[in-house]
Amino acid sequence: MSFRLTKKKVWIGLSLLIISLAIPATLLLLKRNTDTRTGAETELADVFFLPETATLPPGQQVRLMIDSKQIPLGFVQLDISFDNTKVKVKDELAITDTLKNVIRKSTNAEMNSNGMISIALGLSPDDKDNAPQGVIELATFTIEENSTENAAAMFQFTKTQLVKATEPVEVLVNSKPLTVTISKQTPAGTGGTTNTSGLSRYKYGDINEDGVVNILDYSILFDNFGKQLAAGHQFKKADINDDGTVNILDYSILFDNFGKQIE
Repeated sequence: MSFRLTKKKVWIGLSLLIISLAIPATLLLLKRNTDTRTGAETELADVFFLPETATLPPGQQVRLMIDSKQIPLGFVQLDISFDNTKVKVKDELAITDTLKNVIRKSTNAEMNSNGMISIALGLSPDDKDNAPQGVIELATFTIEENSTENAAAMFQFTKTQLVKATEPVEVLVNSKPLTVTISKQTPAGTGGTTNTSGLSRYKYGDINEDGVVNILDYSILFDNFGKQLAAGHQFKKADINDDGTVNILDYSILFDNFGKQIE
């Protein structure tokens, strides 16, 4: 009987020892997982275009960029939408060799038929010890106007997924759109001139009052969009309708007269 009790005590002791060793290990694993999630929440990368604004025509080359700071990247997936009734992509995407494993790349026909650019790129096994980081050029493409009238459009990121090369952790992303202006200049004498009838030129969108509504006026309005400009402000005339705020109503006036000569 005593032998059985002793054996039982041994098993109980061993069980307690295993539990006591398992608890710290479990806590350590939980801490590591928490640290990983915290890292994913604090890491931040930028995805953007160069240039950030474009005026068409003529066609312009655009560079698709990432600034991952000090984060080595192993996988990138991006979806970019645009209005294919106003702009189009010329030719195929030119992917750089930064991430050599091309998993997905929209064809030219796909891009222009659905107004969406999709790419998914991965790190080549040969480059696992040399993952790209910092400012990275992923691809280049050329855009052209697809409208016969003055128009504005944007290339916007609808999906961004960046994954670290060192561990399967997603990186938070700050995305910046590409703003496109289509400026079909109308020659003077063919209906492209507006008489202000005594009103200030800026009331028609000629904010800098140089005689024509163009990208310079658009740039001033864009830089002050959403602002309430006090009297005497350098760019007060960006508030074209004088309602106190530079907003979509001012943009509409400028857009309607874009490319016109103002007398």
